[in-house]
Amino acid sequence: MLEEKQFQVRMSHKGRSPHILALRTLKTPRNSTINDWMVLLTCISSLRKRKFDWAQTSNRSPSRTVKQWLKKSPVISDWISSDRCLVSPAKWPRPIYPAFAPRIIPSPYEIANVDMNGRYATSERAFKNHLVVLLYCMGITLRDIAEGYACSEREVLRAMYAGIENLHSLPSYIVWASGTDFTRCMIPPSPKHVPLERRGVFVSALQRNPFYTDATLLDQFISSPAYLSYLLYSSPKRMRLTTGCRVYRTSEAIDESKK
Repeated sequence: MLEEKQFQVRMSHKGRSPHILALRTLKTPRNSTINDWMVLLTCISSLRKRKFDWAQTSNRSPSRTVKQWLKKSPVISDWISSDRCLVSPAKWPRPIYPAFAPRIIPSPYEIANVDMNGRYATSERAFKNHLVVLLYCMGITLRDIAEGYACSEREVLRAMYAGIENLHSLPSYIVWASGTDFTRCMIPPSPKHVPLERRGVFVSALQRNPFYTDATLLDQFISSPAYLSYLLYSSPKRMRLTTGCRVYRTSEAIDESKK
């Protein structure tokens, strides 16, 4: 029997698909080098013998080697055969909520389906913690994540908590999570040294996806406590997942408590 190993994430992997990397960090006797989401989705659909109605369809044949990796990985295989596969939970585990700033608590579905442009990888540890958050957001239970990491559920929760805390250190996350509609909100004047063209590019990125804005300008943009308060509490709002910033990775579970 092959020994189960765990893929070690490095900062050099920051440009790769975080959802695929998250799955690859689970212990498995047979890992994969896949980095194409559509290839993965095709293989998962093939193993489930049905497609996801929210996802783009592909006519390509499933990869035999990727399917072998998925089938040989116990936690992933069980997840694929469950009704939780690529279904974001409606809520966070209760111990995670204190990690969020008041009134800006994106759902697991929103975190799973926003393109963060790798900004979460402020360090190797933060990168790894974010991948644990993504595993939960993709529908893998705390117990199964713990099994896949050969650790306790408490350690999984600790990693998730740290991952959410790290997001709050990112101005791009705060701006995105505020749900501000930057086509309608008040935008302060730029510092005098910022050319008009650069400001235009910056504002355009704000409107599409704050995770692609100039990080230096964004720091200056929200440096005023009064303006930050405006963004969080008084600015005109929109859905967090807009066309410019969303990726299609999961559907959302129904919150039974709201029925």
